[in-house]
Amino acid sequence: MDANEDIYKKSIGNELTETNGLNMKEVVGEYTGRPLGATFFRGSKPIDAVWATPDLEVVGACVMPAGFGVGDHR
Repeated sequence: MDANEDIYKKSIGNELTETNGLNMKEVVGEYTGRPLGATFFRGSKPIDAVWATPDLEVVGACVMPAGFGVGDHR
């Protein structure tokens, strides 16, 4: 999802990960063991993410470099 705000500190990320709510996790950072960095090529914060519920098993994830593929996000 392209949230256009810091996925770890702003409203959408907080709402999705609320333990009394949807209880989702940002699965790319969790899978790789590192929080996401900037996801927009001119940005300084992660504004894109993949969230999933705890019952979904993630078996692979990565972040491609900026400029890889179509668009201006990683």
